[in-house]
Amino acid sequence: MVWLKSCPRCNGDLSENQDLYGRYVTCVQCAYYLSEVEEVVLKYSMSVQVADEVEKVLASSGSARWGGRAA
Repeated sequence: MVWLKSCPRCNGDLSENQDLYGRYVTCVQCAYYLSEVEEVVLKYSMSVQVADEVEKVLASSGSARWGGRAA
């Protein structure tokens, strides 16, 4: 997975990788390695942002398209 402009050190792009020792997230530009806590925060914040965007789309799309009523 790739996160654009999400590096806490340089605002570069982050990439999730895996090697013999396990999974890790590193910055493509500055080679910064995220700690486990930073990874959890990154993934949680991204999931919250996605959920907010989905709610906006559903609210603006109208009830006929999604089978529910608009918020």
